[in-house]
Amino acid sequence: MEKHILIADDSAPIRRALHSFLEKQDHWVVVGEAVNGREALEMARDLKPDLVTLDLSMPLMNGIDAAKELKRTYPNMPVVLFTNFADTLLSEISVRSGANAVVAKSEPMELVAQLHLLLGSSPSQRSIHNNRSA
Repeated sequence: MEKHILIADDSAPIRRALHSFLEKQDHWVVVGEAVNGREALEMARDLKPDLVTLDLSMPLMNGIDAAKELKRTYPNMPVVLFTNFADTLLSEISVRSGANAVVAKSEPMELVAQLHLLLGSSPSQRSIHNNRSA
């Protein structure tokens, strides 16, 4: 069964790279790319993704505020902050705000592991190999 993912990041190169990276996983489809938290909320309403990844630092609405609103509106939708600023304090704040996980952008394989966990799927050997060679 396909799992639909929404990406929110204000950096177009990051969005493109993350889109390509995530779609190497079997049954994962990126259904949208938002440039800020406010757009992510609108796209989540329209697209009803299975999971949303949010950058922390975005214009108009940051990832923490977007996570709060997503969890208020869609309490069962997993939300992951994928950020350059991952640390223990941010993780605690983010989880209290509704994020299910915080992953550093320097750890893309950790992101894949967290998404598999939150989506209730397991990586195929082909997908693992494809991501390692990316």
